[in-house]
Amino acid sequence: MKYFLDLPDYFKNFINHKNDIDKLIDNKSEHDWMYFPTTYFVNDEGFNWFRSRNLQILKVCLLFNSPKLIDTYENIHIDTMNNDNLNNYAINYVLLGSGEMQWVKIDGTPEIREMNSSYFYGYKNTQSVEILDKWSGSIGLVKINIPHRVVTTDSRRICLSLRFHKKCSLEDFEKFL
Repeated sequence: MKYFLDLPDYFKNFINHKNDIDKLIDNKSEHDWMYFPTTYFVNDEGFNWFRSRNLQILKVCLLFNSPKLIDTYENIHIDTMNNDNLNNYAINYVLLGSGEMQWVKIDGTPEIREMNSSYFYGYKNTQSVEILDKWSGSIGLVKINIPHRVVTTDSRRICLSLRFHKKCSLEDFEKFL
């Protein structure tokens, strides 16, 4: 199973890069996210590329903050909650810092969590975690319906995440490249 796909450099041309990216999220010390209109980040070239392939990007995107040395066990989660209208992958742009996205097999109790008006699956009573795959790229198509976490070590990481209405699989998306 593929958990991620590194995307070509030309995807950098699809977004408007913000000089003040580190100031867009107020909470700099916890794992947090904010919603932005997709038009704030995605430019005409990006919208045209997606539209020409019948990929419908959502009207809002997420900007994630991961502080250095977060508690990775508490942050294992699944983004999608059985919504058949949304794709099970996202395009992630790491805009500041570094870190690693890890997909895991977890022995823990799943629970529904709510944060920032979003519902997702988290885990409690974690007994063990096995890393299945990891990604430390800068632009990638990443699975969001498998338990995963972000691990940072020495710097804050800010990631832009674009989500899509369900149109194709990750493998089908790969054919568009």
